Amino acid sequence: LIYPNPTSGMLYINYSSEIYEVQIIDNTGRVVMIERNLSSPTSIQVHDLSPGIYIMKIALKDDFIYRKILIS
Repeated sequence: LIYPNPTSGMLYINYSSEIYEVQIIDNTGRVVMIERNLSSPTSIQVHDLSPGIYIMKIALKDDFIYRKILIS
């Protein structure tokens, strides 16, 4: 679960598994943010990112999850 989406300041992430890494990737494929060794639930500040659509890649213990996020 990722919320709120869209956001302009803080994203909250809540999964039942341990979160090993979160990457935020822009529309050119460039990784613009990496957070590692996070507990769940956790929060990530995104207020420094330019408005637009990004992909969030979440690395869990046994899986990768990709979600589209909108920074306003």
